[in-house]
Amino acid sequence: MLHLRISENEELNLKFNNSSIERFTECKLEYIKNGVKTNFSEDYLFIFVENMLGRLENIHTINEKSMFGQIGKWQEYYYFDTAYNKRHSEEIKIMESSIFISAEYYGSFLYKYNGDIWFELNKGYSESEQCTPIQYYSDPSNYRVTLRCISNKEAENWREQLKKIEYIIM
Repeated sequence: MLHLRISENEELNLKFNNSSIERFTECKLEYIKNGVKTNFSEDYLFIFVENMLGRLENIHTINEKSMFGQIGKWQEYYYFDTAYNKRHSEEIKIMESSIFISAEYYGSFLYKYNGDIWFELNKGYSESEQCTPIQYYSDPSNYRVTLRCISNKEAENWREQLKKIEYIIM
């Protein structure tokens, strides 16, 4: 198991069989807050390692204040019509440049804003919502799970842990 600490009471865990780590080892990504686990995604270990390392080695810088903490608004832009998406193509591009891990029900993003590294975790729109996708994504309290500043030291710790796994599986 690999622990990526987000804050004192939050972390991402990559769960896999430590005794036989290979490229196609099945892996589960969990988000844990105050001891409560949420299954975020399941895939092969190399998928998580490659995507996370790719972002950690190329953290996008956001200069637009309106995007800070609200990247999740654009995580499911395919719900919106073409004209709306064209008007907001820059926001969509910024969101795509910040993806840490994207899953069926959640999107996580890692980016720099005002010199700090930020981790943003959002849940996606569900057909069971009592509103339209545009209404849902108009308010971050509907979709934001967490927004935390990650220290450079912690980001480096994540990178080191993932590099160790990458060395084994590649």
